[in-house]
Amino acid sequence: MIVDRRALAIPGGLFAVAFCLLPLALLIGASFRGESGALHQYSELFTNPTNLRIFADTCSLAVKVTALTLLLGFPTALFLARLDPAWRNVGLMLILLPYLTSFLVRTYAWTVILADNGLLNGALLKAGLIRQPLPLLYHKAGVLIGMTHIMLPFMVLLLVNTMMKIDTRVLRAAASLGSSPTRTFLRVFLPLTAPGIRSGCILVFALCLGFYITPLALGSEREITLAALIENRVFRMVDFGFASAAATVLLLLTCLLFALPGTDPAVGALGGTSGTASIFDSARESHERLTVGRMCTGVFAVSVLIGLIVPTVIVVPMSFNGSEFLGLPREGLSLRWYENFFSDARWLSATWLSLKAGLASTALATVLGTAAALALAGSRLPGKRLLIGLLVSPLIVPAVVLGLALYGVFVHLHLLGTLLGITCAHAVVGTAYVYLTVSASLAQQDPALARAAHSLGASPLYSFHSVTLPLIAPGVFTGALFAFVHSFDEVVVTLFVAGHVTRTLPLKMWENVRHEIDPTLAAISSLLLFASLLALTGLQWRTLRARRVQREKLGAA
Repeated sequence: MIVDRRALAIPGGLFAVAFCLLPLALLIGASFRGESGALHQYSELFTNPTNLRIFADTCSLAVKVTALTLLLGFPTALFLARLDPAWRNVGLMLILLPYLTSFLVRTYAWTVILADNGLLNGALLKAGLIRQPLPLLYHKAGVLIGMTHIMLPFMVLLLVNTMMKIDTRVLRAAASLGSSPTRTFLRVFLPLTAPGIRSGCILVFALCLGFYITPLALGSEREITLAALIENRVFRMVDFGFASAAATVLLLLTCLLFALPGTDPAVGALGGTSGTASIFDSARESHERLTVGRMCTGVFAVSVLIGLIVPTVIVVPMSFNGSEFLGLPREGLSLRWYENFFSDARWLSATWLSLKAGLASTALATVLGTAAALALAGSRLPGKRLLIGLLVSPLIVPAVVLGLALYGVFVHLHLLGTLLGITCAHAVVGTAYVYLTVSASLAQQDPALARAAHSLGASPLYSFHSVTLPLIAPGVFTGALFAFVHSFDEVVVTLFVAGHVTRTLPLKMWENVRHEIDPTLAAISSLLLFASLLALTGLQWRTLRARRVQREKLGAA
């Protein structure tokens, strides 16, 4: 009996319902239960001055970070979009490196850079630009810097994708009609990039609303965000009802943002149409202005790219410092902190648990996400859009909301602190990553190849193994990579589902960042950075190999 291909979407859909939709529904229900009435929790949230201040501060912080990422990201994206494809790929790899690097590594790096005796204040003092250290760490300024650094890749990738799709003939037509480069930019190019700007701003703003780690690590204890308020009410005050109400408001606000017309928060689309030229390329007569404009944009963009990379790689030389204090090696190199990591049973146990959870969740997510992508590609399944929304919804839901929702379910199922619970919590997000990347790969393939295999007598299983799977392998590999990176770096959701005893490597690192600055963190961060470089190299190799195989097949044809 031949099973309908569309049935392959059922396991992924049921998994998303069980570990995302149902927990969220129960969370919303819990927000209306209370001894003082159904709306008591919401009344406390919106009438208490302290809670209102936290809500306003969270929104204000999100607005500031969104504005900064746009100001920094637009010129950088413009510079990358007009580069030759080879150099553009290099620039995109530099953008992706921080994204694939551990979230905690980047936050930890900023604690070293922004401290009173850190690298930034030290450099400014030596240059004579300041007389005393600037208050950056444990201050709003540090939170702004750290969050902007984390959100900037999202903005740049969306803007590059939008700029790559602009038809340069429109720009040349404007120039041929006498429009100056500045006028062409303001009246033609900028309106054409508006969809990318809108999507990037909404995506960054929505993600910033749910930030938890960076504000706590780089800000003061008095300046907490809504996510930190939710965590505090659960673990310190044991007030699940109020936390549910705050989480419901955060979830509703996030969903409303993503539901705005014209919003396309898909960040994974790095490609686009075949390259776009600079908006100044059509104005050949303005060669001097063209050179100055490109030079200024190039210098600015390169500075931004360096700013993205430096906080990530600065921990590597620090990891070879033998001193008890963080800093660059001054008296020779030492492997002391690497030895401390590999000899400490607590660090090794946490690492082993993270590896097991990462591999298990990645395997589960790869199977479910790939099957769902194969089922929905090109199908006319009733409710297809609803099912796609269900599969990708874990990417939209703030991590603190998803973690709290799973906590409410896992505490009754006795899954808190278990490998199975952590694996399922990570896999529900990983499935969304795999589905998106495999769907993108399937959209680029010619369906006639599979039909030709069927017409020659190949069974569906043989056709998938010999024709479809080799073509979508890069997408499957990319999705699995993102799923593993997410699992191995997950802190917020794991904080809720790991219980009080179980500690993954990110949780162990987070405890050290908050309570003690152990230089062992520099060694661990360097090892994670090296793993990210290997993963990024593997991803690039698979992409180039797939393109080469495709060119060879086209040449043979």
